[in-house]
Amino acid sequence: LALENNWGYTRIMGELKKLGIKPPSRNTVKRILKENGLDPGPSPGPNSWSEFVKRHADTLVQCDFFSRRIWTRFGLKQCFVLVFLHVGSRRVFVSSCTQKPNGAWIRQQAENFVEHAREQAMPVSIVMRDRDRNYQHGFDDTLQSHGLKIHQNCFASPNLQAYVERFIQSLQREALDYFIVFGERHFD
Repeated sequence: LALENNWGYTRIMGELKKLGIKPPSRNTVKRILKENGLDPGPSPGPNSWSEFVKRHADTLVQCDFFSRRIWTRFGLKQCFVLVFLHVGSRRVFVSSCTQKPNGAWIRQQAENFVEHAREQAMPVSIVMRDRDRNYQHGFDDTLQSHGLKIHQNCFASPNLQAYVERFIQSLQREALDYFIVFGERHFD
């Protein structure tokens, strides 16, 4: 399997399970591969995910939502923000927040991002996003009207959004967790 398909030990174990064969432990599979002169890890090829990201990093943007509970005069409310991260330069564009990410808001944030990218002379041709329902309100159409390609990730695959996910995690843990947000203006 490793020779014919360029698979690593994890993929081999998965394929054996699909065939109804209980595979040995990970270390056993790794040892067998090493004993036969094979690398136990997957060999990145021209069509691997890491090669795709490297090839397109200068024009690739990942985007994702995150939310935060903020205090308003009406009590605690959930606010949503859309983050765009340029993979090549790691420059970030963070949208204004909203309590209701409706179609008008999502289209406006797409327009705002495109304008920001033009002002910053940031080359963008591909926008990667997950399958969040909020994108259904014309987000793709707005970006495509400006000549951008949309790459929609597979279900349950957060590693495909690793750069923007890590930025959001850092933003929350290193900044937002240390103070209480009072209102949308404060959050923005």
